[in-house]
Amino acid sequence: MARNGILLAILAAALLLRLQLAAAAPYMHDESQIAIPLAESLSFTPGQLNLPLRGLHHPALPSYVINLSGSVFGRTALGYRALSVIGGLLAIILIFRLTDAWYGRPAALWASALLAFNEYHIGVSAYATAKGPHLLLIATAIYAFSTFLRTDRVRSLYISAVAVALAFYCKEHSVLVLAAFGLTLLQPRYRHWLRSTHVLGACALFAILIVPDVMWNLRASVADPNATYRDHLSRVGGLGLTPDPFLFFARGAIQWVMVAITGEPLPDSVVEYPSMNAGFGVLLLGAVVASTLRAGRQDRIRGFLLILFWLVLAVFVLIRPGQPTKGMDPVTWYWADVVLFPAVILTGARLAHITGRWRLALWSAAAAAAVYATASIVRLS
Repeated sequence: MARNGILLAILAAALLLRLQLAAAAPYMHDESQIAIPLAESLSFTPGQLNLPLRGLHHPALPSYVINLSGSVFGRTALGYRALSVIGGLLAIILIFRLTDAWYGRPAALWASALLAFNEYHIGVSAYATAKGPHLLLIATAIYAFSTFLRTDRVRSLYISAVAVALAFYCKEHSVLVLAAFGLTLLQPRYRHWLRSTHVLGACALFAILIVPDVMWNLRASVADPNATYRDHLSRVGGLGLTPDPFLFFARGAIQWVMVAITGEPLPDSVVEYPSMNAGFGVLLLGAVVASTLRAGRQDRIRGFLLILFWLVLAVFVLIRPGQPTKGMDPVTWYWADVVLFPAVILTGARLAHITGRWRLALWSAAAAAAVYATASIVRLS
């Protein structure tokens, strides 16, 4: 019962922080110039239908969510953002349930707290952009796939495919999560599933669901104002090395280091989005590295979480910024935000099971990072 009380306290604090930011923060560019105007343009009236498949830069699913949020909760800043707030809480619950199933209740409480008080997740859960729906769908996909790994229930495999397909209608780079699923199934303990028709069926289901968007891209002309796959590929200048994705873990600290070394900060085209503080960033990265180097037989979920984390991070670290068309930004640090989910799960497991002299130090560091994050969000609002 006490642990249920802790979870409820975490969820209540998470809700209050997100509501405060959603109610007080001014619209950011992605809201006022992209997501909300598209949401307001939608029309379900017979004879006056306006149901676009794509928005300016990405598929339009998030604007349908924002339209629904405004219709239910009012066409105000808080009303348009309300479903993002609810989605953020649902993502915390999914991560709690996943971690509880694999690592136990203490680890689940840590993982949910690391997500609940994370500045980045608070921010994207409080704004009416594509980020809120996208991360909720990715959390759903990760939860469903982990359930498949734990129970061998093929229904969960199909659910994960549907969730990734819907996430694709928010952000196209969601296919990286599907790639992580595939690499996980290449491990010896799961390889027998590759001979199953269910894996092929799940892939086929994903492909069928994204056919409308693929067909739109094939038919779109170069002059079309909405970005196509070709336009998005122009954001990639080839292979190279960029430190930009690490801004996700500690933007302030890394910018300070870059200024000290080069005299100039890294370009940041999404400064409106809060990144996590250095305390959280070092804690999460350190826990993932420790889990990667940990000797002995891996548990069944750790291999998947590490594949997902390192695959997504490596892809964006190895992208050299290109010359994007249609006013889009090149490499942006928040492209790698999917790694937040495996990071908090692995960190939660390590914090729950750590013993000895490191226990007090790491628990204190996590608590201090959460307090700092809370203060930062209060200042933003």
